[in-house]
Amino acid sequence: MSVHADPDTHGHRFGAVVVTVDIALGDCVIRAPQPCKGPAKTTVRKARFNSIDEIREGWRTQNWLSRKPHEHPHAGDTARALKFAGQRLKAAQERKR
Repeated sequence: MSVHADPDTHGHRFGAVVVTVDIALGDCVIRAPQPCKGPAKTTVRKARFNSIDEIREGWRTQNWLSRKPHEHPHAGDTARALKFAGQRLKAAQERKR
């Protein structure tokens, strides 16, 4: 069973953003609230990053979006979560060598 299946137990929280890192698969899943129109005010958006390169590009984008917190309120938390995931995966890969 993957750690991504149970983010409450295996996830790390950064504000409203939760990240799960699967060292064995070398990927991470980010869950972040997403505003939506209609009766539901927010929904959870889930994104999977399959490699350190994808995590790095995702971090770069979220870090850039975090400069406008009124438009992207969770971008800073997402950037911190991606940085954490990248560091964990990189450390695990270096231990294997």
